Amino acid sequence: MAIYVAGVPCGLCGLPVDPGDEKVLFPPFVPNRRDPLHVFSDGVFHQRCVAEHSLGERATRAAATAALGDPRVQTCVVCGKSFTGPDDYFATGYLGADVDEFNFICVHPSHFDRWERAAEFREVVLRLQQGDAWDGPRIVFEPLLGWIRQRDR
Repeated sequence: MAIYVAGVPCGLCGLPVDPGDEKVLFPPFVPNRRDPLHVFSDGVFHQRCVAEHSLGERATRAAATAALGDPRVQTCVVCGKSFTGPDDYFATGYLGADVDEFNFICVHPSHFDRWERAAEFREVVLRLQQGDAWDGPRIVFEPLLGWIRQRDR
């Protein structure tokens, strides 16, 4: 979740978000910097700015789904069991509107190859990341499913 500090600029209007203001804090849920919803990812905003923004409602819904897909409350899509710690899961976050069926997936990395949709997911992700519409960390599949920052490749 974004961290609120009194007077931080609103991510939309740039004016300070003061302690008495109604505010919205978004988690870092959109890894792709070219996705239109990325402006909301890990940000602090005036509630009115989010409500008035053309993508505000969509971002709010996606962030709410991100909370439901949080590995602390989600289970593995393969085995249905909970995760024990940060090295025990892979979560996609919001990959985009055109790949909605793969947004907010959580899986034990060691279970990925047993997932009935693993091949389809791999194909979709590789196509997505090879296009010009992706700018952000990459999903890698070997040796285990995971995220890498671009400077790590």
